[in-house]
Amino acid sequence: MFELGGDEERAVTVNPSYAGMRQPFLRLIFQVLKAFVHQYRNTFGIEPICKVLRIAPSGYRRHAANLRDPSRRCARAKQDEILQPEIKRVWQANMQVYGVPKVW
Repeated sequence: MFELGGDEERAVTVNPSYAGMRQPFLRLIFQVLKAFVHQYRNTFGIEPICKVLRIAPSGYRRHAANLRDPSRRCARAKQDEILQPEIKRVWQANMQVYGVPKVW
């Protein structure tokens, strides 16, 4: 279980064990961690932040390199970017009620 939110009133508990939610949820967590490292890298340095967050500095560096030069991304990431507008269209056409398992 993970808690999202700052105070008790707005905290949301999420169980990522649901098969349809696990991968997108984990992807979101990694995106947040990478954004945090990027925001504070000049203040604290990449290695100390990654050590505290328990993520590999090489993973952040690969992420940063892909942001600088999108042609370095893997084929899956390039394909996902191409398919994203179509997936959003299908989701909106179905009144935004279907989750990842049904839309994908």
